[in-house]
Amino acid sequence: MPFARTWSEEIIGEWLQLEGYLVEIGIPIPIPKTSGGRQEVDVAGARINGNTLEIFHIEVGSLPGDSQKNVAKLNKKFGSSVTNYLVDYFKQKLRFNGPYNKYDKLYVATYASQSTINTIKQQLGINIVYMKDFICQQIIQTIKNWKRKPYVTLPESLWLLGLIDYLNTNKKLKC
Repeated sequence: MPFARTWSEEIIGEWLQLEGYLVEIGIPIPIPKTSGGRQEVDVAGARINGNTLEIFHIEVGSLPGDSQKNVAKLNKKFGSSVTNYLVDYFKQKLRFNGPYNKYDKLYVATYASQSTINTIKQQLGINIVYMKDFICQQIIQTIKNWKRKPYVTLPESLWLLGLIDYLNTNKKLKC
């Protein structure tokens, strides 16, 4: 897994890894030469579950300002060209030939107004959660599930999840 650009992407990548996904960060997405620039996926994970290729595509960041500009921004980040590329990318990477795919999209917001979140959910159907809620509801539960197995501690390489676990165990998180 390459280094994440931000702490928020790193937390998401570590969480996906603990959930059993092959994790990729900063996957470059080909764009037409006429468009220029560069587009990339923040964090994506894939795993094979039976005859299903499960892909979890997560974008992370803030959504300040105008709701319609944010709708356009997320429509581009989660558009069909990106989705189709990621399906092909992970099919090739995992040598998966099956026809069944499950594709989940999530935006983890370090900041967003409630009206922006409502607009995006209504217009695009993309699930958006605040980082604090994601940590308190998803990450902590995944850590608890992991520790119920015969493991007592998290893998050392998941250093931000280790920090969250330490803070939670010592009652320093307000969840």
